[in-house]
Amino acid sequence: MKQLLRNKPVRAVTAVCIALSCLILAACPPPGPITRGDGDVPRQHLWALLTEMDGEEQGYGMYTYVLFNRRLDVPDIDEETLSRYRSLLKALAGSTLGKKEAGELSREEMGDTNLFYVPSVVEGKKPSIEIYNTVLSMRYLMMGSRLVRDDNPEVADRLTTRPGPFLLSSLKPMGKIGSSHTPLLYADLSITNSAAMPEVVSAYKRRISRSEVGETERFAPVRLALLNLVLNADDNVRVVRAAMKEWIP
Repeated sequence: MKQLLRNKPVRAVTAVCIALSCLILAACPPPGPITRGDGDVPRQHLWALLTEMDGEEQGYGMYTYVLFNRRLDVPDIDEETLSRYRSLLKALAGSTLGKKEAGELSREEMGDTNLFYVPSVVEGKKPSIEIYNTVLSMRYLMMGSRLVRDDNPEVADRLTTRPGPFLLSSLKPMGKIGSSHTPLLYADLSITNSAAMPEVVSAYKRRISRSEVGETERFAPVRLALLNLVLNADDNVRVVRAAMKEWIP
C-alpha cells in the first residue's frame, strides 16, 4: 500500500512528461540547418563583452543584448533567477565563437553577423556571472523600454519589471537608434527552465537567420514552450519523489 501511494503521484507527473514529449516530437519536428532566409539577414553569430554605454562597434548586421534585470551583488537574489542567468551565459559561450576568436572580419562579413553583446565589468574573458555588469545591463533595459513604450507599453513594462534574462535584438546599436518606431526582437526568459537555455540560444539564432525583423516581435516559439513544460514537469517528479520519502517512511 505504501509503495502504491509513493508511486502514484510520480507516475502521474511522469505521464505528463511523456505526453508533452510526444507533442514536441509530433507537432514540432527538429529544425534543419541554419540557412539564409529571405532578405538581408545575418548568417553567423558571435559574442563580445560590452564594458561601457555606447561602446558597441558599428557595422554589424544585428546586435543582440544579453540583459539581466536583477543585481548580482545583493545577497537576496532569487536562486532560480540566478540559475537562469548562469545557464544562459554558459549556453551562449558554449555554442558561439567570440569576436576575437573569429579574427578580423571584412565589412561584408560584419554585415552578415549578429553580435551578442554581454555587459561586463572587464574585457578579455568569456561571458560569466562573475564578471557580468548588471548596472550597465539595467541601463540598456531602460533604453529598450523607452524605445518601445509608445507602441508597446506592455513590452516596455516587461523590460523594466521582470527579472529576465532577456535577449533584445536591434538592427543598430541601441544608442544609435533615432526613432522609437524601430523593429526589435526580444525574448523574455524570466520563467524559462534553466535546462532549456541551450535550445533557447540555438532557436533564437535560427529565428534571426530565417527572416528580417520588421516590427517589435516577441520570440516565443511553441516548441520551446512545450520543452519548458516538459522540463518543469520533470523537476516536479524529483520534488514529488523527495517529498514521498518524508511523507511515507
